Amino acid sequence: MKQRIKLNIYFLTVYLAVTGYLITFSCTDQQEDFGKDDYILSISALPEYERNIDHAGLIGYTMEWEEDWQLRDRATGIYRTSCFNCHGNNEQPGSLPNSNKFWKDNFKNGSDPYSMYRTVTRGFGQMPPHPHLVPSQKYEVIAFIREELIKVNNPKEYFYVDSSYLASLPQGESEGPLPQPYHPWSDMDYGNWLIRCYEMSDSDDPPKVISTEGSPLPNEDYSQVNFAYKGIAVRLDKGEGGIAAGTAFALFDHDLLRFVGVWTGKGFIDWEEILLNDQHNTYPRTVGQRQFANPITPGWANPLTGSFDDPRSLGSDGRPFGPLPKDWAHYQGLYRYDNRIVIKYTVGDATILETYDLVESGEQPIVSRTLQISGTNKHLKLRVSP
Repeated sequence: MKQRIKLNIYFLTVYLAVTGYLITFSCTDQQEDFGKDDYILSISALPEYERNIDHAGLIGYTMEWEEDWQLRDRATGIYRTSCFNCHGNNEQPGSLPNSNKFWKDNFKNGSDPYSMYRTVTRGFGQMPPHPHLVPSQKYEVIAFIREELIKVNNPKEYFYVDSSYLASLPQGESEGPLPQPYHPWSDMDYGNWLIRCYEMSDSDDPPKVISTEGSPLPNEDYSQVNFAYKGIAVRLDKGEGGIAAGTAFALFDHDLLRFVGVWTGKGFIDWEEILLNDQHNTYPRTVGQRQFANPITPGWANPLTGSFDDPRSLGSDGRPFGPLPKDWAHYQGLYRYDNRIVIKYTVGDATILETYDLVESGEQPIVSRTLQISGTNKHLKLRVSP
């Protein structure tokens, strides 16, 4: 019992830290909290509005599932962002093997709407509570699970709602607060730089190609996509809020030591990634107008041969991956300087410091790329533009 309690507390602490809630509670051996029902949150830890919810009314309106396409759209979006990551669906498994597979598993805490509501609200076993969802959203996503995943695929777990069931539910008069925008991945202040994989795109590029056929991915062709797998994105304009609030950006690829390009506009990226908005099998794409971009080639020529030919090994799809050989070029890290960063790397025996800035010049700002290069006995050749 003590080992299980410790696991539940750890999971809860991580989740609530991400969602911005601060809840203080103690771990005891009382069956009220962890022995009898395995709920993570006690009733006293819930928001006050949870004590006056009209459960029958909220369940009743979700029973119009087939007729209400707006309800279906909202519920599908909630499932995609809040549930799919762990649970998946009957076509693609989730990331947690022991999470409930709604389309075939038994329900440990009841499959009727109110029992599912309590599971989502208070957390149960290893499933954390979802305090970012208001009551109407919880019942909408429950309707999605019931109607799209359970009813056809797992009918023995489908609970049929009738008037006697609705009459048995806790009484209340409120639907709870209205849903609020929930985008912690883009609301967060990351500082003025962020490292991850990026696609350098333009505002008129076609939509992303994302496979829906499982693994391997036969219908994806990334040969023309300008990826920076080890991208360092830098905010260039001044202001609060970090890179997510910026309007001008530069991108450096520390695999190839190349200046990838510059783009402008609000939004920074589309935030689609498993570690950002919980989307599987996708990657962040720049948002806005591309002002300049270099292709996927080494940023510096080989100091021994003067060639820009890419020597890296190829993946099964024909794309090169990994860093350049160390005797050619080697990324050594970055330094923070005020609200800017300085990137350090070597090319041959030369040490290079690189930084970017936005210089205001009338109506047309200028992006500056500043390089400090140590002495070397080799000729160095830099790719400045395509």
